[in-house]
Amino acid sequence: MADRSFDVTDSGCGTQTDDASVAFDGDGATVTVTGTIWGNDACYTAALSDVRLDGDELTVVVGSMSDAGTDTACAQCITEIDYEATVTLDGALPQTVTVVHGHGEEDTRVTSTTR
Repeated sequence: MADRSFDVTDSGCGTQTDDASVAFDGDGATVTVTGTIWGNDACYTAALSDVRLDGDELTVVVGSMSDAGTDTACAQCITEIDYEATVTLDGALPQTVTVVHGHGEEDTRVTSTTR
């Protein structure tokens, strides 16, 4: 992989939503994942936990975690966190991209997209 980036684009109270879509850009050898992961309260955010290329399959793992300090009060609502992850590869695009969301010790496969 040549480069990767991750941005939280929005967050707010909502429901336990795990959703993602994958877009392939053949000209730039770039894969873009846009999605929504949930957090336990309003102090949760999302982060790119892992990106791995195994043969012709790219796996993108996004995790939700609290970014609050011990003395921070957090709104008690399930939080929907929207994100965009971009992975630029050195060579050809992978055939399949799998997106996994991590919630503590539990991982959920959200989508697997084949081009």
